[in-house]
Amino acid sequence: MSLIRRSDNPARHRDASEKRDRPRTRAVRDERREHLTTLLNEFETRPIFRARVVEPYGTDFIYLRVVNQDAGVLAEDIGCRIEEDGRHWFTWSWGDIIGPVGDPEGAADKIQRVITPERP
Repeated sequence: MSLIRRSDNPARHRDASEKRDRPRTRAVRDERREHLTTLLNEFETRPIFRARVVEPYGTDFIYLRVVNQDAGVLAEDIGCRIEEDGRHWFTWSWGDIIGPVGDPEGAADKIQRVITPERP
């Protein structure tokens, strides 16, 4: 039986530089919160979706939980990646890029397509 240590868990989506530099981590988390809040505001204009920023206690991790209220099992956790070169991206829970943070409407459109059931 193999145990997964917290630091080995890929679902935590934390880069090594954040672990070494706590003041930078707070600034990065605040910047991510700002971008995720902008995306949250985009979902407030879409009535069948609920969104909230989640910051698990005791971690530096932050994400936006988006739920389709008509089909609660259709939900996604959206992250925000800040690259070393300064580019900022919204990301899917598995780490793939959705789009740039400068286009929250475009990102919300993509997320909506993924968590909306197809209608016949």
